[in-house]
Amino acid sequence: MEARVEKWQKEVEEELRQQRQVASSFRAQPPRILHQDPFVPQKSDRPFSEISNVELHSDRRARERKAYEMEKKKKEAELEAKRREVMNTEATFRMCAFPSGSTQT
Repeated sequence: MEARVEKWQKEVEEELRQQRQVASSFRAQPPRILHQDPFVPQKSDRPFSEISNVELHSDRRARERKAYEMEKKKKEAELEAKRREVMNTEATFRMCAFPSGSTQT
């Protein structure tokens, strides 16, 4: 058992020694980029893009909302007309059923 422990300790010590040696032997390369010319982009010879028929989502949404509002107003107007018609019909019925000169019993 002790032989395995001693062997493992030797392996760990050897590995640490190798890591220290690699770390101490590291030398940085000289900065070659400092002596090079800077990057200069080339002008493109392609023509500019033509942009046409662009429809923004907000424009489409505004049109849809306007159509919805118009439809809503139309339905409200129809409901109001029906309500007035019912009111007029009820008023006419009351006038015919109970003339103003007669008495209700």
